[in-house]
Amino acid sequence: MTKRIARPLSDVAKEVLAELKTVHGVTDKQLEQLRERVRCSGNLFPLGGIKVKRTLLWIDYAIQREPIIKHILNLLKKWDNRICQPLACYCGTKEATVQDGQLMDLVRAYIYDAQHRALTLSILGVDDVMITLCVTDNAEFGSFA
Repeated sequence: MTKRIARPLSDVAKEVLAELKTVHGVTDKQLEQLRERVRCSGNLFPLGGIKVKRTLLWIDYAIQREPIIKHILNLLKKWDNRICQPLACYCGTKEATVQDGQLMDLVRAYIYDAQHRALTLSILGVDDVMITLCVTDNAEFGSFA
């Protein structure tokens, strides 16, 4: 049996926080400013674990590089659905209807991370794929996501 090396996230986070303060000089005031910025941003977490038709997905080449065929070939040979994380996507508010945090309708979503997985799924003939979806009208979203 494989022994997993694992630690509680909270323990590791405490250690990282301590290092940020002692080694990198991050102050409590700076941390509070960062936390306040996030709290007040109005940005919601992406909708997650949504199954959509792959025909609704577009690859955003302003963000994604050209496909690396060798990488896709490797994925095809080793594919295992159990370890396929949802594709990271975004769309504008005119392309999705969200009600009470639930996706009701989707016209189109743009892949900003996971194009090789998306292409592999498409080549394998998978019609329904899992995505996370950030609905935003920020035109620069994909470039810093």
